[in-house]
Amino acid sequence: MRGLLTPVVLGMLVVPTIGVAAATPLPACVSSTDTAVTLSRTVLARYQEQCDGTSDEKLGSDSAGGNGFCAAAGDLDAGELGACPDGAHMVADLPALARSLVVRLALPPATPVFGPDPNNNEWKMLAVGFPVWLWTDGPREKSATASAQGLTFRLRASLRSTTFAMGDGKQLTCTAMTTYTSSVKPGSKSPTCGYVYTQPSPPKGAYTVTATANWQISWSVDGFSGSFPYSYSDSASIRIGELSALNR
Repeated sequence: MRGLLTPVVLGMLVVPTIGVAAATPLPACVSSTDTAVTLSRTVLARYQEQCDGTSDEKLGSDSAGGNGFCAAAGDLDAGELGACPDGAHMVADLPALARSLVVRLALPPATPVFGPDPNNNEWKMLAVGFPVWLWTDGPREKSATASAQGLTFRLRASLRSTTFAMGDGKQLTCTAMTTYTSSVKPGSKSPTCGYVYTQPSPPKGAYTVTATANWQISWSVDGFSGSFPYSYSDSASIRIGELSALNR
């Protein structure tokens, strides 16, 4: 079969076959006749359009002269390995493209929220030894469709866990969070994600609580698929005082 190459290792990366999730990033298609890339349906169709003269994109020639890839494109099927033609500009690093599109998911902020709300009392603080409920607002699942370099990606994000650094040197990781509501009995512990401070915050100061949202992003495009972790953080302050001092 003309243009067909045996699967090769490029550096430390093995070029996968179509439909198999890539555990490592795919190599970029560069202007070199001895570089192999896996041909997806979209990539193959583009090169065939170039061969047919229906595309303005430039096609290079192989080392033997002539348009070797056009001949190969007529023989190869999607998912097979083919030579990347000189002068071609086709990016095959799909995981990197998927990462660049995460912003299209519009993931919610990781701002920590406390319950009961300290602002609902005259001291604007909670007490040492009092259960604090922790959560972040927003959905736990998001999906979107986004395009890059002519490829349409399907993206799905799932919130796996949220880590709270409590500002007193301790932290906890929650895989579920429960919102505090007015129906909650005062002094009740959160059933999923809560904390109890044992020391007051600094005088005239507050603890800075940092929440880190840990997502898993799954993507698929043109027969390829994969996933990667994605995390980001935000902070909020909470004042903690001694109960005896609050009652004076």
